[in-house]
Amino acid sequence: MAEASHAQQLLQRLERLKKQNVEIVKEEDGDLDRVAMTLDDAEVLRNPTADPYVSGTIVLLHGEAAIVTDGGREPVPGDSYEIPLQAGAEISEEQDTIRVQTDRALYSIRPTGSGSL
Repeated sequence: MAEASHAQQLLQRLERLKKQNVEIVKEEDGDLDRVAMTLDDAEVLRNPTADPYVSGTIVLLHGEAAIVTDGGREPVPGDSYEIPLQAGAEISEEQDTIRVQTDRALYSIRPTGSGSL
């Protein structure tokens, strides 16, 4: 499946989560990063670079967001979160969790209920 198709598939699944609080967990090289976000919108951006280290397609999530750490929460700059998609990305859904497996990381996005961040 091409990057553009992956991006559209992910946007369709994210549509159901708009205006909800979600948790985004990124697992990469044994590290876990957590972000809490009120998902307002999502869009696809295309990066015209030829650099293989940089993804050509990015799904950008918009909304008030905070990085969750053991010490508390820190605001996410620009209130946005990027999920880079490569041609080999796999998108799946298990119960209420959307999973995006890329060459580098596994992203899990799930609703956390209502309330403020």
